[in-house]
Amino acid sequence: MFLLLTYKNNKLKHNTPKYKDYKSMKKFEKTLGLLAVISVILQFFSIPGSVMLLTLSMMLVAILYYPLGFIFFNNIPLRNVFKKEAYKGISTLKIVGTIGLRMGLSILCIGILFKLNTYPFSSQNLGLGLFTTLIALLVVIYRLLKTKRSFYRELLIRIAIIGGIGLLLLFVTDLSIAKIQLRNNPEGLKAYKEHVKNREQQKTHNKENIELKPKRYK
Repeated sequence: MFLLLTYKNNKLKHNTPKYKDYKSMKKFEKTLGLLAVISVILQFFSIPGSVMLLTLSMMLVAILYYPLGFIFFNNIPLRNVFKKEAYKGISTLKIVGTIGLRMGLSILCIGILFKLNTYPFSSQNLGLGLFTTLIALLVVIYRLLKTKRSFYRELLIRIAIIGGIGLLLLFVTDLSIAKIQLRNNPEGLKAYKEHVKNREQQKTHNKENIELKPKRYK
């Protein structure tokens, strides 16, 4: 009898709009993640269109985590976003944790995208994203140990996957990624090295100009 009642309660819970919205968002997240993985594989084989697919999928994941992350992580139905009742039972610590986590994961996604496409400021984005996510991680671990809820376990899995990828890429140079992606294109690799060299020379030149400006006005 107890098992039957439990089954009925779970069935009713899974049929609620709140649960259906959460499942839909979760499927969307997994689909985007799968597209990102496929695009990375295609990019390393120099398949045309892979860069566009990677950019689109990672940007959508970043959007899902930052603007929509609060309602997604707190399981708030889209139709109830502007209703006060939807936020009942959500603690201040949970709000702070999810805000920090959504910002951290979103910045990490941008950093991963920049790194794989060898764009400038990738390391800065990865560093900022990892720092923000680390703070949220401490809150998640604390709440998981205290409540044992699956909600915090799922957040921990997201942090482990995205944070792990971000941490790994932080220690990989852009040139190493370019050598893999352009391994069959020596001329392209040579052009990339020249581009990086010119960019670094320009940075040095700009820095020297900034340092010389105060001396000119003395």
